Amino acid sequence: MVSKDGRVSGDIRAERIIVNGELEGNCFAKRIDILAEGQVSGTIHTNDLSIERGGKLFGQTLPEEQEQQVIEFNQADEANA
Repeated sequence: MVSKDGRVSGDIRAERIIVNGELEGNCFAKRIDILAEGQVSGTIHTNDLSIERGGKLFGQTLPEEQEQQVIEFNQADEANA
């Protein structure tokens, strides 16, 4: 939570993010609430966003990122491909 007098610069990853102060950076959460005094500058990654009247978003919204599976290949795998 970023309180009314709070200021955060950087990326945030959380289950839920509530902003009533200033946040500059990328946000990754299942739910993001920008309250009346909140201001977010950056990219928001969520499927559940609410912005109260007076709240501000300067940036873009994208769907919540899904966990990505990492697959490693070794040289033997490449030779067989």
